Amino acid sequence: MTKKKLFGILKCLPSLLWWGAVLLTAVLVAVFLSAHFRGEVPSVFGYSVMHIVSDSMETTIEKDDYILIKRADPSEVEKNDIICFYSTDPQIYGYPNTHRVIEEPIFENGEYRYITKGDKSPLPDTAHAEGDRLIGIYVRELVVFTAMMHFINENMVVLFFVLFLLCAASAFIPLFFKRNTEKTDK
Repeated sequence: MTKKKLFGILKCLPSLLWWGAVLLTAVLVAVFLSAHFRGEVPSVFGYSVMHIVSDSMETTIEKDDYILIKRADPSEVEKNDIICFYSTDPQIYGYPNTHRVIEEPIFENGEYRYITKGDKSPLPDTAHAEGDRLIGIYVRELVVFTAMMHFINENMVVLFFVLFLLCAASAFIPLFFKRNTEKTDK
């Protein structure tokens, strides 16, 4: 490969990376908006990322952790699984809740129900989790994602400034390559 061909490929690389990132972002935004308008938790390839907003599952899952949930059929849930479901509890009705199944699942009239409880609570939930409202089963905590989101939340202004500088710099990269190409052509 000649220097000129290599230089030509490198010249196009920032643009290809930029448009690839734009396309990926557009697809993810479409998936998330579609789920939001349907009143559902967004899922990509059967997995969802959930942000834990209460301390009810401490010490297993801490408040403000991000966790990975895998979509599952209601028949797959077993005792001691941590599940995420749309709650029927009047205080948080319709919102996602993440609690542990503390007894064998109940199967009546073709439907599953689960008796759940937060690990921090001494008592089971008053409202049972319904199989048709199951979002999925807890896979694991996303430690790196949690740390990254905490960093972003604490440094939002700095990150926006750096992002602005990167966007501004990316506008000048083609000009730099064009000027260097003209110098090497002469």
